[in-house]
Amino acid sequence: MVVLVFGLAVLLAACGGKSETPLSVSDKVSSTDLSAEQGGDVELGMTEKELVDKLGKPERTMNDGGRTFLFMYEDYQYTTMDSKVIGYSIGPEVATAKGLRLGDTKEQVLKQYGDEYYTLGDSIGYIDKTKRLSLDFKLKDDKVVAINLTSLALYE
Repeated sequence: MVVLVFGLAVLLAACGGKSETPLSVSDKVSSTDLSAEQGGDVELGMTEKELVDKLGKPERTMNDGGRTFLFMYEDYQYTTMDSKVIGYSIGPEVATAKGLRLGDTKEQVLKQYGDEYYTLGDSIGYIDKTKRLSLDFKLKDDKVVAINLTSLALYE
């Protein structure tokens, strides 16, 4: 459920507004190489049709009333904008490229990804300026409750 809530927060962030986003704070941190991060068998930039052709019908879809959709599967939730996959949230059985999972601690995140992170609300995150990606870890009581990788294009 927390992953769903975080996915919805990302979806709503695409609506704009004046709140800070990973893109708006990207100049405050050094770049982190996120090229090893993968969303299962799905690549960012795939079309919604390619996503469904590859994974089958999602368990559920949601729309923010605009250009972005969530496609929910058991292990991943994929965010699309203008019919292209631009990010994902991971489920409890999935890990990041560096082995982090839901329930891990902030200390474990910092050990694996380093000290060049930004803070937005209850999340810490990393920016890959070359690939134009952000990797966010939502924390509650110093534990990771959601992990999301998103193209910075979502926030433009």
